[in-house]
Amino acid sequence: MEVVRIGFHLTAKGSKVQRLTLFLAGVLGSAAVLLAAFAAHGLDEYVAQGPLGPQEARSFFETGLRNLMYHALCLGILGAAWPKLQRWLAGLALLGLLAGVVLFSGGLMWRALGGPEQIVPLVPVGGISYAVGWLLLALAAAWGNCCQPAGSEKSGAAPPAQ
Repeated sequence: MEVVRIGFHLTAKGSKVQRLTLFLAGVLGSAAVLLAAFAAHGLDEYVAQGPLGPQEARSFFETGLRNLMYHALCLGILGAAWPKLQRWLAGLALLGLLAGVVLFSGGLMWRALGGPEQIVPLVPVGGISYAVGWLLLALAAAWGNCCQPAGSEKSGAAPPAQ
């Protein structure tokens, strides 16, 4: 069977987590584009009667939307680079980034659309989740397979103790 390579050793087969990560990147990227269209054409009318002023609601929504798109792109990169990364750290990075999407981006946009004020304390937790996810991604790359000669890739196991 011939293996098709696309970009960062993404094969036609790929691992389940790798395919899931790329699937989530596509879904979140598509959601960001659709939400951007809503922000451009319907947000102001929708938030006019909401608990926040229109400018504050737009600011919340656009910040959440911008971060949603950034992190959808990040998930795409994470999925494409999956074979080159330390997998257990990359998996934790994936969870951190997804928690950030839900808590930070989702929390800001939900609040902008009139969601309860009780969601606001979760937004900083989402920001911390984003930061931890990025840090774990950096560690997954630093300890990963990125510097190995072709054909000698590691299994993605934890680094040996010294």
